[in-house]
Amino acid sequence: MMKRLSIRGIRLENEGTKLFEEGSELEPLVRTVKELDSVLMNRTFVTRQNGNDPLYYMFRGVGSLTNRMFAEHEMRYDITILENYDLGGELNKTIGHYHPTAEGDLAYPEVYEVFSGEALFILQKRLSGSTVDLRLVRASTGEKIMVPPNYGHIAVNMGDGFLITGNLSNSVYRSDYEPIKKMGGGAVYVLSDKTIVPNEAYENVQVPQIQKAPKTDFLGKESLYDQFLKDPEKFEFLSRPSLLFKD
Repeated sequence: MMKRLSIRGIRLENEGTKLFEEGSELEPLVRTVKELDSVLMNRTFVTRQNGNDPLYYMFRGVGSLTNRMFAEHEMRYDITILENYDLGGELNKTIGHYHPTAEGDLAYPEVYEVFSGEALFILQKRLSGSTVDLRLVRASTGEKIMVPPNYGHIAVNMGDGFLITGNLSNSVYRSDYEPIKKMGGGAVYVLSDKTIVPNEAYENVQVPQIQKAPKTDFLGKESLYDQFLKDPEKFEFLSRPSLLFKD
């Protein structure tokens, strides 16, 4: 059944893993089981039979042709749809990545919202060697989170159906997947029974308590898409993260 996402500035509808912008179906970039091979807890899971199974669908630059303001401010809005899929005893997740440096010693931040389902965001900041500062943030339909500067991130589908998220970010950088691939995934794995266990490739991993997505006025009640169209300067920190630390 076709369902409209809660965005006013453009008509976005989804049906299963399909996304339609103003009635036209969008073409996604699809991640498959074999593309997650290097970040899975169960390294024997990937086979010829399941390797091409789709895990999630990334629709990049949504609305950018309709609303030129995104290009003018070097911003991009994406939609991601994650399947409910068992990865050999692990919940479905994104590969995970870090962002490059934007200014000084600060990397680009990013903001996310959940349109449908339940997500666990694994946020990790590299400290020294294979030690990380680890945060776990749970977000449900209608909630938003910010990925702070210098934190890599992974989204895990914690629900029973599709997880649909939107994210707003600067459009000029390329994400770096290699550090997380090199470590065999994030600092923790989320098992199919929702147990969270450390990835032993990292040092001294203490699994923290899961935080709820903070309810702040800063990220607003409207969709990130609509807020950006109303006030793009509000999101200048996505290109200039030092603004987050000004009084």
